[in-house]
Amino acid sequence: MKKIRIYISILFIGAFHSVAHGQSDQFFSNKVLSKFEFTTGIGMLRGPSYYTRENKIGFSFGAGVSHAFSKTFELKARALYELKGSKTTNHMAIIRDGVFTDYSRALNTNQYFLTLALLPTFHITAKKNILIGAGGFYSFLKKLRIREELTDNITHITTTTNHNRPSNQSPYNEFGISAYTGYVFSLSGKTDLTIMLHINKSLKDFDNAYSNWQRNNVLLLSATFGITR
Repeated sequence: MKKIRIYISILFIGAFHSVAHGQSDQFFSNKVLSKFEFTTGIGMLRGPSYYTRENKIGFSFGAGVSHAFSKTFELKARALYELKGSKTTNHMAIIRDGVFTDYSRALNTNQYFLTLALLPTFHITAKKNILIGAGGFYSFLKKLRIREELTDNITHITTTTNHNRPSNQSPYNEFGISAYTGYVFSLSGKTDLTIMLHINKSLKDFDNAYSNWQRNNVLLLSATFGITR
């Protein structure tokens, strides 16, 4: 894990070091930081899981910077606060003291991450207002909340328990890849609004200590306000 963090840091430093020595066209006046960005979005949280997984909504918001190497290619770096997680359901049959009980269990897992993302982006078409790209992210788990609802299917009584980070839950961070496309709306000579659709796929599994193995895949729709320097 420490090696991964070092690698991500080197990647960010190396990228901006290259930017500082790169050649951009006159339109961007050879500035290391071409644009400041503020972004927010909502996401559909999906992905493989051991149990039946239901739809769940998450969010992502934060800020970043970018450097335009040319009118067709820029490198974005963002710091984001994100909600990921899952809703899952399963059934359990328990025999205790000769008494049979059938339970339904619903787990609502909320994972709050601090995410660093590096997004190489290409602008296509004559007006350069359509963008596509693929990059990577590394997320640090800052808070974990689990809501467990256990329903007795015979008496129909539901017991709800809220868990913070369980004592047997080790620290968890994740990393993955992101593919995206979008459209840039020019607001003025210095500002723009970009609507983007991201597919973010984690490359690491998560087990929340309640036998609820899962992997975070997110379909994210975001809006980004950009200010060109």
